[in-house]
Amino acid sequence: MIAFEIFVNGGKRLTVGGQEYSSLNALLGLIRLPLPKPDDTAITLAASGVTPDQVRVGMWPSLLLEVGDRIEIRVVDVETVDAPESVVSLEQGDDNVGV
Repeated sequence: MIAFEIFVNGGKRLTVGGQEYSSLNALLGLIRLPLPKPDDTAITLAASGVTPDQVRVGMWPSLLLEVGDRIEIRVVDVETVDAPESVVSLEQGDDNVGV
């Protein structure tokens, strides 16, 4: 199956994917937090997968990053992947579910 291998500073951290997911996402984000002090920031990499019916979303652990970290995402064809940390099931009628 096609999956994402995610490396931080040369070390493999996650293999994200699964046959049940029709889409995979990896999001690198910089968030400037107003509290407790204005110069606080959070740098994260989050990965998720969505089933074809858009009812289940798998979420892998978010990775906390620092300035200077090197991120590599490889697209691979593998037999096994890391299980998501959580899977959220959305119900019909939720604003996040496509019809």
